[in-house]
Amino acid sequence: MSKWLTNKWVLMLLSLMGAVLLFSYVSSLNRHSQQSGSISIQTQETVTNVPVVANISEDQYVVTGLPSSVLVTLEGPTSYVRLAATNRNFTVETPNIDDLGVGEHTIQLVVNGLSTEVTGRITPNTISINVERLVTKEFPVTIYDKNNQKLDEDYELDTDTVTVTGAQSSIDSIDEIRGTVDTSLNSESVQEVQLLAFNSDGQSVSATINPVQVTVTRDESAQLTSKEVSVKLEGQNENEDYRYSYSTDVDKITVIGTNKVLSDVSDITVVADVSGVTDGETINGSIRLPVGVTIDDNTEIPITVKMTRNQSSDDAKSTES
Repeated sequence: MSKWLTNKWVLMLLSLMGAVLLFSYVSSLNRHSQQSGSISIQTQETVTNVPVVANISEDQYVVTGLPSSVLVTLEGPTSYVRLAATNRNFTVETPNIDDLGVGEHTIQLVVNGLSTEVTGRITPNTISINVERLVTKEFPVTIYDKNNQKLDEDYELDTDTVTVTGAQSSIDSIDEIRGTVDTSLNSESVQEVQLLAFNSDGQSVSATINPVQVTVTRDESAQLTSKEVSVKLEGQNENEDYRYSYSTDVDKITVIGTNKVLSDVSDITVVADVSGVTDGETINGSIRLPVGVTIDDNTEIPITVKMTRNQSSDDAKSTES
């Protein structure tokens, strides 16, 4: 045995094996130290647009003032923070709003679902909210044309009333549920009209309308059409010392209106205001339109004015001289 231990080659082999084992042990310690170091390094990362979950009975209450999303700054070991930021498997929630009841409240948002190794800081964290009861009320529907004129009996709705749901204050402020229909030339006789809620100042009110659309059907007599009619000239502010005559190169003018309205229109009066006008001068006349009749905005009627002094006026001047 002593000879074997004193053999040079055996000693060299044992020394080599010991060196290999020692190297492996040190390498293992280094790898473990590096892994532990990577986990223990602290970092932070900001996650944007994190939705806010409102813990509220949506069939009973409405909350205003609550942001739709917030920023969350994550802090903790690098690997844990990166995993949470990538997966976004956490939520930002309110306390139980039902327990707060109706009124104004200040609440703090909380982060749920994070690893115990990671903390989350919310921006903004403290929120002022207002809680109101959810109410439903029935309202009549009013339809207008694009000139803000109410439609008459020539238009029929598939429903005259709708139900509106919203916060108590919103419902109380509603003055009218209205829609706008296209009554222009060649518009459809049947149209789907979107409804909106408005207060007495003409401002829109946030509320849920059911149904949100109504079908508006126009009677054929209310279809807009165009028609050429004669031009009739008249004078205004004439001087009694003169006789006036008027002429124009425009014999006809195109007017727009419903079939029913235009059936009674055969001519349109155009007025020449002759105050300050001299003989032979041409001016633009003022077009008088019946109710429900329109024309192209660029339509102009040039009128030439002829003035002849009255003989009685000349005789009166001779007598005075």
